[in-house]
Amino acid sequence: MKGLGQLKSGLKVREGYMNVVVVQPNSDFLVDVIKLWRANSKTLGPLPEGAFDEEASDGRILAAIDPNERLIGYLSYNVSNLRAKIVHLCIASGSRRTGAARALLTSLEERTPNLRGMYLDCRDSYDLNRFWPQLGFQVVGKRLGRGAKPKELTRWLRDYGHRTLFDYGRLQLQENIQEDIAIDMNVFLDLVEERRDSEEAHALEADWLAGQIRLCVTHELMNEIERDSDAVRKQRRRSLVSGFEQVHGSTGDFEWARDTLRTLFGVPKQEREASDYRHLANAYAADIRYFVTREDSWLKRTDPIQEQLSIKVLRPATLAVEFDRLRNEAKYEPARVAGTMLRWVPLDQSNLEQVVSLFLKQEAGESRSDFRNKITANLGRPDNCDIRLLQEGDRWLGISVLERVEANVVRVPILRVLPGPLAKTLVRFMIEDVKRTSVLYQREITLITEQYLDDKTRDGLIESAFLKLLDGRWAKVSLNIVGTNGGIMESISRVIREFGDDSLNPLTGISSREAGQGDADETLWLERRLWPAKVLGNGLKSFVLPIKPAWAKDLFDEQLAGTTLLGADPKLMLSWENVYYRSSRSAGGLTAPGRILWYVSSDKRYPGAGTIRACSVALEVVTLPAREAYSKFKRLGVYQRKDVIGTARGRPDDPVMAIRFADTETFKTPVTRESVWELLGKKPSFAGPYPLAEEVFAAIYRKGMSHDV
Repeated sequence: MKGLGQLKSGLKVREGYMNVVVVQPNSDFLVDVIKLWRANSKTLGPLPEGAFDEEASDGRILAAIDPNERLIGYLSYNVSNLRAKIVHLCIASGSRRTGAARALLTSLEERTPNLRGMYLDCRDSYDLNRFWPQLGFQVVGKRLGRGAKPKELTRWLRDYGHRTLFDYGRLQLQENIQEDIAIDMNVFLDLVEERRDSEEAHALEADWLAGQIRLCVTHELMNEIERDSDAVRKQRRRSLVSGFEQVHGSTGDFEWARDTLRTLFGVPKQEREASDYRHLANAYAADIRYFVTREDSWLKRTDPIQEQLSIKVLRPATLAVEFDRLRNEAKYEPARVAGTMLRWVPLDQSNLEQVVSLFLKQEAGESRSDFRNKITANLGRPDNCDIRLLQEGDRWLGISVLERVEANVVRVPILRVLPGPLAKTLVRFMIEDVKRTSVLYQREITLITEQYLDDKTRDGLIESAFLKLLDGRWAKVSLNIVGTNGGIMESISRVIREFGDDSLNPLTGISSREAGQGDADETLWLERRLWPAKVLGNGLKSFVLPIKPAWAKDLFDEQLAGTTLLGADPKLMLSWENVYYRSSRSAGGLTAPGRILWYVSSDKRYPGAGTIRACSVALEVVTLPAREAYSKFKRLGVYQRKDVIGTARGRPDDPVMAIRFADTETFKTPVTRESVWELLGKKPSFAGPYPLAEEVFAAIYRKGMSHDV
């Protein structure tokens, strides 16, 4: 071996196999890389040789090696603004068209999963505007190079799909429901240029549709414009694109959709057809459901495209018919936030004034000094007050203040999220975080005393089972108890009595609505309002449900996530509601509503697997064809389309079971399978859903949560 770095698995190309390796300093491969650069320096440009040594020391040179351990190409990069900037991508002249460039780019993406994408600047004079789209890149801008005679450069981006919250202006939310519609090049030109027979496309601009649809273009349309040989026309059309929403998605989803189209309709024989494939694949990657065109060849294919990609291809004139079927989707979309890099950060004096300016409710009459004083009064009390900022990158999105001065009470005088397309989702998450923090601190009463609540926050409080009091505050009782109706109601009365404030009397309304014997829906209603309380004796069924560690760590188990690279990602697990897919076989009588004890199946790669690690409430259990199940629940989960179809063994029309669940609690003490066997008096394998008697559920839950009762 010639100083290989970490060896990747073999990658098949047109002639045998190749490996992609990290080039080590002082290795023979580094010498070969420099030789290849020198042979192509006229195109690649000048670079001090010392730069190669530095890049190799940092592990930023990848080499494609043939079976005879000969260098056939290399890629060097650095990292800027959470993206990999490609410095060189060079393939030896005798090894081009072998897949080496694609292999190097794929390896780069695999090695930089926490970045948002990769990009490069390429001279227009190199005439590679057909090459880069084939590798998943799209045009994102133009600029002039340096030098006495600067050359025009095009910036090409390959997105990993880790979108930021500020990429989501096009999302469908309750307060502004619009359907994104992708249009092809012909429809775009119909709309922006005077062309014959363009009247049909202009129907998309009708006033009555203005609040219901948003016309979008994919990056392939930008690529089409770049291929125009008429420089004047190209520049004019570039400027016209700015009037449309530009959408994007992950390279992996794009490639999956493109390959699916090739399977359906064959490898494209002409560039025009290949471009059409890329249009549709880009629309799929961006979660677009409607693609508008006047091309008869694609209109005739709408059924198989809709079946495989869930994209409806239709003419402009028929689009309006589809809106009779549109319904409001769920208010909250945690799946939209799960790929972003969110984190909590503490507030300190250095950023106080910026925070005050950002979150001040001046339009509601709040004074700057009052808001600042409300914050600073708590800054000096770290032992009984938490002040946290919700942040992505260098942007602050929300702020919460939790006071723990009184016994058994958490007060929240500040709870604010900045306006934005995902404000409703973030508000809901922050409220759920407040609930869970109260339980963590063993407080049974949570009081929201924020004076300047907006409509989104009030809606979120209602959804999270808070009750509005007569004095305008919002309250929630959280009982850490497992018991029957009588014991639960006694605990509610005790909490209100000990608080000593008549303002909580409306909470007695909860205790007046006792769950009836055998009424699972009423029991669920009560448990969700008193979460994490568990009400026994009312017919709510309980099950052990197996889950693989790889899914458990993403859906709810932060400790398991900590055993992987994902555990180092500062993103938050927005898991108040989620979905899990499994085979529809061996359903074990699993129904909703019901309780779920999650058995994380054994896997040596995950310490702590092979135990029951969490408890959730099953809100919905349905069996649907895989593609329909994904469409129904994709707003909730970690799963991608390929994952759901994989559950059906790659057959999109085969059934899968979808379990929508919420109110997950991770056990303090995971319960071993052997402990459960002892309680059951038998040794089930837990290969599928397994029903439990309520007393066994209660014993496992108490053991996992370390309850004394």
